[in-house]
Amino acid sequence: MQNTAKNVRPYDMAISRKKGERRVRNPGYKLVEALRSSGYNYWSLAGELCDNSIDAEATWVRCYLLDEDGKTDVRTRDINKVVFIDNGSGMSEAEAEECHRICSDRDYDERDIGKFGIGGIASSISIGKRRLTITRDPDTKQIFGIETDLDEIALCNQIVIHYLKEGELPEPELSLFKKHIKKNMTGTLACI
Repeated sequence: MQNTAKNVRPYDMAISRKKGERRVRNPGYKLVEALRSSGYNYWSLAGELCDNSIDAEATWVRCYLLDEDGKTDVRTRDINKVVFIDNGSGMSEAEAEECHRICSDRDYDERDIGKFGIGGIASSISIGKRRLTITRDPDTKQIFGIETDLDEIALCNQIVIHYLKEGELPEPELSLFKKHIKKNMTGTLACI
């Protein structure tokens, strides 16, 4: 069936600047809410993020539970954030953006555990309302971050991804990253 102006809802299609070209918009908050209810829990989050670390050829993965002050040293506290850090291959900006997309589009190696680009982000948004990824680009050696906030997605009704330069990255996440990923190393931190 050919799309005409009569059978296309405004949120389904947007006309770009090129005459006649149409692009499908991100499904926005409804899809995000559906994924939040998909049954992921802390164990599946850990499994998905560890799978991603293995695919990035990490030899170790660390997990921290942070309280609202960003402290990890108190035994009894309310958990505010879950942080995973690995010494994998790191990511370029384009690769990091893809890890925040739902059903990311990348080439998968036959040895990769992940195949569809949905587990890491779906498990993250099932557990928390904000996902921050900090990584070091393997080529440029620059540290940067990518952030997705579900409250902002609800407000805009689109998937919104923010790029953060090293100086814009929050503490204690940046300090945790630098504690484990020294200047000559690559790696990635995921904070939910």
